[in-house]
Amino acid sequence: MVKSSMFSWIAFAALSICCLSIFLLKAAIAEEVSKPTLIVTYGSHNAEPYAITESNQLVAGIIKDISDEIADELDINVTYIETPRKRVERYLTSGEVHFTPISNPKWLTPNEAYRWSQPLFIEQDRLWVLKTSPKVIEEVEELFGKVVGTIRNFIYPTLTQYFEQKQIYRSDVREMPSNIARLQLKRIDGFIGSRTLVMFELTRQQDSAIALSPLVISEHNIHGVLSNKAPITLAELNNAIGKLNSRGVIDGIIEKYAPKE
Repeated sequence: MVKSSMFSWIAFAALSICCLSIFLLKAAIAEEVSKPTLIVTYGSHNAEPYAITESNQLVAGIIKDISDEIADELDINVTYIETPRKRVERYLTSGEVHFTPISNPKWLTPNEAYRWSQPLFIEQDRLWVLKTSPKVIEEVEELFGKVVGTIRNFIYPTLTQYFEQKQIYRSDVREMPSNIARLQLKRIDGFIGSRTLVMFELTRQQDSAIALSPLVISEHNIHGVLSNKAPITLAELNNAIGKLNSRGVIDGIIEKYAPKE
């Protein structure tokens, strides 16, 4: 009789624990479903390490890491949609996407349908040279007479007049890795490239022969763009970005992909 009663008590306890677990699981699922979802855009125009994809899915990169951190800070869900560059403005306006993390007010048409966040981080276009170069280049004038690798159709405002006057010789390629290869072969005297993109590629190649020149060609703030139809406000977004920056989270993400030289 005692054994039977004990067995019944154990069975009841096990059943209660099982029911409680199911209840908590359902509650957690319901809470997750009830959270708003921020739709973040990325595309082929976002080179690695901004967007790292596998099987047409965003799996890593600066865009994903920063957006995940913002979503965690705001306790919301996040999803990612690949979007061609030419449709970004239209989708932000319609609300088909909510947030573009890597942008600048100069890159999009002004529109009251979306707004700019506070700066996420600063990106620089730098001059890259071989470490064995006989002279450290610190001023633009020291590039006179030299061949500099550039990206086709890309405008370099601080150097435009020197290119036009043939004081510096511009040599275009379609993609940045080609400039790395040409510099390694000493076919150009240096090249201009984003610090983040180039450091990521050099780290991947384990190349230690190329170095940053002190010469900064240009620098610009990187902002996020938030649709007015997003499930969060600009104030909430800026508050989250401010907290992440104050804790060094965003700097840590950048350094993870593009280590400091």
